[in-house]
Amino acid sequence: MGNNDLEMAAGSGLSSLQGKTGERPALMKHVVDIDEGVQDFVRFRMCWTCKTVRPPRSHHCSICKRCVMRMDHHCPWTGNCIGLKNHKFFICFMFWTIVACLYVVLSSPLLCHKITLANSREARDFLMSHTVLNPMLAIIISMGVALGVSILLVLHLCFISRNETTIESGEFLMRGGNPFRLGRKDNFEQ
Repeated sequence: MGNNDLEMAAGSGLSSLQGKTGERPALMKHVVDIDEGVQDFVRFRMCWTCKTVRPPRSHHCSICKRCVMRMDHHCPWTGNCIGLKNHKFFICFMFWTIVACLYVVLSSPLLCHKITLANSREARDFLMSHTVLNPMLAIIISMGVALGVSILLVLHLCFISRNETTIESGEFLMRGGNPFRLGRKDNFEQ
């Protein structure tokens, strides 16, 4: 069980790291000059950094130096933007990371127990030995990581249920509503 959980966490993490982020399509990468007379009738969203047309819900990442479609955030843990094409893998990565951490938390006490049965030293020496401190440290770190990632996962699932990204959640608060909300079921399917 444990190896599969770790493989799923690693695989999802690699997919969110290496996967396509939702970079703007090649057809939209050309520079657009807008005639001043047309600007009054047609509203183009422009990325002023890239000097190109920007699709709806895309944002320019100042770290990656590119526009990403439906950009959620730039993740420092994966070193990549989380966007349209890899958000699902990012959610899976968080889920399987939590499962792997829980596996460590549940299996480490068994390891400590086996070590105590095999060890004939006094209790004080045993508790101070590295063989017990390492699993205890693993439990503490895994619990902290599982708690932090669980909070992030719940937050992202709330955003998905409302069909918004981390960036858009702040924008919609300012504007007073989300025009992309389709209903919880359709939001998750999208």
